[in-house]
Parts: sequence; C-alpha cells; structure tokens
Amino acid sequence: MRTVCRRWPGSLWRRMKWRHTFVVPAVMAMGFAAWALTSESRCSREPTAFALSLPPSLRELGADLASTGDSVLAGRRLAITVEDTGRALHRLTQDAPDLLLSRRPLRARELENALAAGATLPLELVAHDGIAVHVHRDNPIRALPQGALRDLLQGDRTAPRWSDLDVDLGPAFDEIRVAVGPHLARDLGRLAEGVLAGRTIDRARVTALDDCKTVQDFCAEHQNGIAFTTLDCAPTRERPLEVTGEDGGKIALRRPVYALARGAPAVELVRWLGSAPGRRLLRSHGLEPTEP
Repeated sequence: MRTVCRRWPGSLWRRMKWRHTFVVPAVMAMGFAAWALTSESRCSREPTAFALSLPPSLRELGADLASTGDSVLAGRRLAITVEDTGRALHRLTQDAPDLLLSRRPLRARELENALAAGATLPLELVAHDGIAVHVHRDNPIRALPQGALRDLLQGDRTAPRWSDLDVDLGPAFDEIRVAVGPHLARDLGRLAEGVLAGRTIDRARVTALDDCKTVQDFCAEHQNGIAFTTLDCAPTRERPLEVTGEDGGKIALRRPVYALARGAPAVELVRWLGSAPGRRLLRSHGLEPTEP
C-alpha cells in the first residue's frame, strides 16, 4: 500500500492568506526593536558632548579648545555655542552648558541661580586681554589722562575736542573721532575697573570697526581719530598712548575673562587653562593668564 506524506505546515502556511496582514509586520517590528536596543546600547557607550558657551570675542579660542582639549575631556566632543552671558546663564538652568566663559563678572542674582543650577566652580578669573589706545602718527599727544578718557566716552558734556587736551590740530581736526576695534563695542564699558567709575557710555560717539584692517585704516586716515583695540589688532605704524591716573601713574586697560564650570570635567578643563599648555593657548589669542 502506498503511503502519502502531506506537508500540513507548508500547506497551512500557503492557505493563510492573511499572513501578510499580521505575521510579516510582526516579524518586522521585532527586528526593528532588536536593532533599536543594540543602537541604544552602542550610543550609551559613546562619550557625551561637552557643552561650552562663550561670547563672540572668544570664538577662536573655543575653536582651538575643541582641537587641543581632547585629552582633558577624555574624548568627549566639545559642542560650542557662541552667545552672550545672559543667555548662557539662562540655559544653565536647563542643564547646559558645562562650561561658560564670560567677559563680565556675574551679578549677585545670577551667581545665586548658577549655584542653584549646580555650578561647582561658581566664577574664576582665568585671563585678561589688554586694550591698546592709538592715535594718528602726527598727533603730538603722549598720554591720555583718565578724566579725558571719561569725557571721550560719556555723553555728559559736548563733543570732546583735542584743544581741551592742549593738543592743537587746527580747527578742521579739533573734534575727536573715537573708534573701537572688533568685539570691543559691547565691552567698552568694562575696559578697566574703575576707569569710567561705572558711568554709562554714549554709543553715538563711538564708531565700531569690523576688523583689524579697518582699525589700521582709521588711524592712518583720521588725524583727529583715537582708536581702542585689543593688543593683537593694534596698528603697528601708529602711535600708542598711555592712560594715566590722577596721580600720573599708568593705568592698564584690559578686559577680564571669567570661567563658570559645572561638573568635574569642566573644572578640570579650567584647571588645564592654568597649566603650561593652557597658558600658551591663552597667550596665542592675545590673553594674559592670571597667576597660578
């Protein structure tokens, strides 16, 4: 007698016309879930990004930190945001950034909020950058008194004139034209602590220049001009001026750089800026590190 073998499973599978509606999508879903789990596991093993916030004037420093700070950050990618300090402090309450560089000290309320947000290094002065004052090469003035500096930048009197400083450039060039170099327009009020005695600056008196080339052109073309700029942007062919105090002593004009850190890696990076390689990096950007 002949035995007939029936392939019930295969026949049953072929008869299940609804298999495309239920079974195939279920298998695809399980495959996708397995891929998602392995991807999540793989991503969790990768170092997370390290968030750095800094003002526009420190953009180039941030770019160099991204390339030289790998050993300090233990392979974590440096994510840089260029923004003003107020916005960065607002984001600090939303778990970002890890490190904040600022051109100004924090107000009492801002410092309070930073501590509440978990700042482990509330505020530390890491460097200064010097400010140079230059005039046209034919201008005979040798030093700028502190009081004259206030009159130049503040709007509490008529437009300042060179004749007020006992400098005779003739009637056509008597009115002083003031200009500031790149990134200095917003920080002009913080040139040096105490120099302007906290008083406001008349922005209408100040011309903001875009780059170092325009600073050099301004000083060369305007016999009645005076320009404030960072040391790395100072004109080489024009004459620098000293700013003198009431006692005749020289006053250094400079802007501070503060660091606010949250978490051990951020504190370690700030400490690295105080090391020999970190100090070399700061000096390469025209900044003078604070004494260790």
